[in-house]
Amino acid sequence: MRLLDARVTFANDKLASLYGLDVSGEAVQPVKCTDDKRACLFGMCAVLTASSIPNHTRPVICGKWLLEPLLGCKLDAGQLDDNAGDRCKTLREQLAAHRRNESCASCHDKIDPIDFGLENFDAIGRFRAQEAGNPVDASSTLPDGIQINGPAELRKAIQQHHAEEFIRNVTQRLTAVAPGRALKPQDEGLIRRLIADLKMNDHRADALIESIVLIEAFWTQGQTH
Repeated sequence: MRLLDARVTFANDKLASLYGLDVSGEAVQPVKCTDDKRACLFGMCAVLTASSIPNHTRPVICGKWLLEPLLGCKLDAGQLDDNAGDRCKTLREQLAAHRRNESCASCHDKIDPIDFGLENFDAIGRFRAQEAGNPVDASSTLPDGIQINGPAELRKAIQQHHAEEFIRNVTQRLTAVAPGRALKPQDEGLIRRLIADLKMNDHRADALIESIVLIEAFWTQGQTH
C-alpha cells in the first residue's frame, strides 16, 4: 500500500531539481518528498513521462494507465494526435471537443476524471500552475461521485475508496508473472487466499512475494507431468 503513499523516491542532483528538491552529487540516493503532491507513484517523473510524449501530456493514456495496471479496469480508448497542445488550447479543452463524439464518450467518462487530477504535471513530470497561458484545471468528479482537485486529492480518493481494487489487481498481476502464464478462472480461490494472507500481514509487499513463490504453480513451472 505504500505505493500509494510513499514519501521517499530516488534521485541525483539533476533529477532532484525536476522535483524541486535540493540534492548534491551525481549519485542516485534516497530523497524524502515533503510536498504532498509528489507522494507515491503518481508524482514520479518516470511514470509521468512514460505516459506522455515530448511536447505534451497524454491524458487518455495516463488515465488508462491508472485504471488498467493499477485498478484492473478494462478499456479500449483512442487518443488525441501528437500535435495536440499546439493549438492555443489546453488539452482539457481539446479533449472536451473530442469526447462530443458519442462513440468516444463512454470510455472518456471513465478515463478523463481520474487523469485530470494529474494535469498539474507536464510531459516530463514538472509541476505547473499554467498551461497554454491559462491556469491548470486539475479538478474533476470521479465516476463514483467523489470530487477531487489535484494529485494529492486523487491519491487520497484511491486510497480511501479503491484500495481493494488496487490490492486485488497488484496481487493478480504478480501472481500471473510468477509462473509466467495468464490467470484462469480456477485461480480465483488462490487469489482470494493470497489477498487474505496479505491483509493479515499489513499489506506488505515482501509478504505478498513470499506467498506467491510458495504456491505450487510457481515452483512447478516448466515441469512436465
